[in-house]
Amino acid sequence: MPGTRMDGTALDDDTATRLLSAAVANVLRDAPVHWTHVITDDAGLVPQRVLHPVFAGSLDWHSCVHQTWLAVRLLRLRPHLPGADEARQALTGLITPEGCRTEADFFTGPNGGFWERPYGWAWLLVLDAELRTWAATPQTPEQAPPSIPSSAQASVQPSAQASARLPAQPSSAQSLPAPPSSAQSSSAQPSSVQSPSAQPSPAQPSSAQPSSAQPSSVQWSSAQSSARLWAEHLRPLRTVLRDRYLEWVSHARLPIRAGTHANTAFATGMVLDAANAVGDTELSQACSEAALRWHREDRDYGGFEPDAADFLSPALTEADLMRRVLPDFPSWFEAFLPNLGEARWEVLREPVPIDDPGDPYGSHLVGLALSRAWNWRAIAAALPPDHRYAELARTAATAHEEAGRRHVFGHGYYAEHWLGTFATYLSLNAF
Repeated sequence: MPGTRMDGTALDDDTATRLLSAAVANVLRDAPVHWTHVITDDAGLVPQRVLHPVFAGSLDWHSCVHQTWLAVRLLRLRPHLPGADEARQALTGLITPEGCRTEADFFTGPNGGFWERPYGWAWLLVLDAELRTWAATPQTPEQAPPSIPSSAQASVQPSAQASARLPAQPSSAQSLPAPPSSAQSSSAQPSSVQSPSAQPSPAQPSSAQPSSAQPSSVQWSSAQSSARLWAEHLRPLRTVLRDRYLEWVSHARLPIRAGTHANTAFATGMVLDAANAVGDTELSQACSEAALRWHREDRDYGGFEPDAADFLSPALTEADLMRRVLPDFPSWFEAFLPNLGEARWEVLREPVPIDDPGDPYGSHLVGLALSRAWNWRAIAAALPPDHRYAELARTAATAHEEAGRRHVFGHGYYAEHWLGTFATYLSLNAF
């Protein structure tokens, strides 16, 4: 059965409403569940909701976390959407002080040092940064168009790499722009980490897609009040996983180059963005240093992608991380993927055929198309406009976006419990 296609790069209100509705349904749905815990006795055989009262839905813990982020992101940017009040009520019922303390207690326990590392931890820190930057944002929709993220006005000060965080949509796209560059932190950065002036900032689109309905200041203020409450409740869990990630990434000698959850470049790039967004210089620097330790000397990548279950491209995800931290990213990129126009690189330039998007692993290839799209867009934005690979990267981004969006809806729970997050991240970025 063909899925409902999400055409182009616009995220219209109808699609956003559908994504929000699906996310809320997912985070409230306890079964089916993908059980991944290590247990030592029968006492551990308890429902997921007992161990994880906040994030037990959406099939698995990490998907529940990022589907919660999806709902928060849409509530922040589109508080007028149908179902927004119900979504806030649902999240308020889940993100409770007691529930977050229970989640935090698990991650301070003996299995908490490795379970959901690094993918789930990264999404939790992204969710936390979304809530905290929203809570600190003084703007209201009456002061700025509701379709433009206002995180740059937050009182928290991101560190130097924030302006290079994520690519904007192309100027021809009728979609939400990326946030403008934020003020720099006064904290010193390592000399090998890129400053804002060293890397081209992504071009801002010429216009934003207007929303079909303008939210009132009352709607926006009510939603922001909820964000402040959720951020405060989440604090114990965020603190544990922030410290866990810092300890782990500071000592991880080797990367994991998988095309799935274990990929260290993806998680570390996301955590780097989150740390920058909330002004966590210590965590940001640790992520930057890890990226350089793992990948600065990488050359002549082999064209052996993709694997059948990839939802990330190890090559492009690595490049997306390195463009955040390298002063001379174009030179590194040319050495890492030399002669990118050659036929051997069609495996990266062209979308992978998606044969069965309803299969649990077949749906991974839909996610691969979406994540490659934002990788290619980020790479294009990090290259000089006239660089020999810039147009190639833009073309590849468009092709992958078109290939992925057509399969986001209509293929059953094993696809829909997670794909909406990738589609939303591609359209709206984070923070």
